[in-house]
Amino acid sequence: MDTNNGVMRLLNQCAKAHRWLPENAKFKPFEQLLNRLFRQEVIDDELAFLTDKNVLITFSDIDLSFAISLENKRIKVNPPRQSSDASMSAKSTDFLLLIHNKVDPDTLFFRRQLRVEGDTELGLSLKNFLDTIEVDQKLPQPIFKLDDKLASYLQRRKDGIITAS
Repeated sequence: MDTNNGVMRLLNQCAKAHRWLPENAKFKPFEQLLNRLFRQEVIDDELAFLTDKNVLITFSDIDLSFAISLENKRIKVNPPRQSSDASMSAKSTDFLLLIHNKVDPDTLFFRRQLRVEGDTELGLSLKNFLDTIEVDQKLPQPIFKLDDKLASYLQRRKDGIITAS
């Protein structure tokens, strides 16, 4: 097995590990992380567009979905609900590339690799927010560097610089 296939296989297995976790173990830690990372943005009302709204986020390649909203100045992460005001879906690699500014969100959108449905204004507000995240300012440097290397690797693979064997 070559390194490229090994990396992708490992990433796929790690990404799918969520299936074995109870829902509380899946969503509550993520909710706490988002509230910590975006505390200032919540205070500054940069996420006000999520107030009392429900946005379904789906990672299409790893069968993971969750709903996010903003309630009482706190980001809430819940299991997917029957109805949502908007939905956004993409492959996990595309979300990673998006938040690392390795790909333009409009390019993903027009190539139908990033899908936004429902309340278009709400979905586009979230897409635009994701595009403004400065990941290097949010994550501890060792984690950012590792995550950024992964995003760069995935971008090179997507661009055909690294090919699947």
